[in-house]
Amino acid sequence: LIFSHNCLSALVLEVTAKPGENITLYCDCKASTGVFVTWFFRNCSLENQPVYVVTLVDHLKREPKFPRLKFVKNDSSESYDLLVMNATNSDVGVYYCGTEEVKVKMDNDKKIFRNDIYKYGNITTRLILNTCGPRSDFNKTVEDCSACWKLFFLMCPAVFLFAVLFSSLMFHLLCHKT
Repeated sequence: LIFSHNCLSALVLEVTAKPGENITLYCDCKASTGVFVTWFFRNCSLENQPVYVVTLVDHLKREPKFPRLKFVKNDSSESYDLLVMNATNSDVGVYYCGTEEVKVKMDNDKKIFRNDIYKYGNITTRLILNTCGPRSDFNKTVEDCSACWKLFFLMCPAVFLFAVLFSSLMFHLLCHKT
């Protein structure tokens, strides 16, 4: 099994979703006879994470590798978009679609081998999960801020008195020296 890759990525899109949402990622590659749309995914939560390949064949299996990732036929673009269902932190990462073409070749020793040729599309999508809490968290933050402001205004008179005493002391010392 030999892999060859051609990579041209011109556009990076950022898609932000909330946990549990369904997100559709759009593909700019076309399927044709012998050429299949394939999705590539790299999870960004872990360093040195491998690139996962999600194919239409995997999608059609009874137990696919990635059951929450579904291919959605896009008739207008003759392609397959990717539906990420019930998004979680494990879905955060970089997605890009491409095509896979399987060719059978024969080497000099007359051995037959499979050659998978992958070509990437021009769109890379970075999926980000917005983990900000509900509005009650916002209200809690506002309450915390109001406590800070109260503390600030209580400290202002003390800082003012300290500044007056310090400047009076400095003025006294300077006048006393002369």
